[in-house]
Amino acid sequence: MLGGFTGAAIVYGNYRSAIDEVEGFNVRTHRTAIIFSTYPQLFLTKTGQFFSEFLATAMLIIGIFAIFNPRSPKTVHDMAPLWLFLLILNIGAALGWETGYAMNMARDFAPRYFA
Repeated sequence: MLGGFTGAAIVYGNYRSAIDEVEGFNVRTHRTAIIFSTYPQLFLTKTGQFFSEFLATAMLIIGIFAIFNPRSPKTVHDMAPLWLFLLILNIGAALGWETGYAMNMARDFAPRYFA
């Protein structure tokens, strides 16, 4: 969490003049907050946000159970990091647009708290 907060502070320090140009001096809104963390699309309802994240999390859990199933072939276990990468990549590509699929609290909450 501290690393995510520190990273957001460094990014803010680097882009402060650009943020001032876009937002105005010492004004911060949603337009530049999206630099630091994920936010849902404006058209999405709270129910839609919940369902989108629920579906992405369910797909992640099902995929992890399939990869680490003791009955899976040994080759699947040997290449587990690759399968996990492909699983997360595909979940992000398919379901990440609506809410940003913030699956890591340190990457999302700490920068959001800083912003």
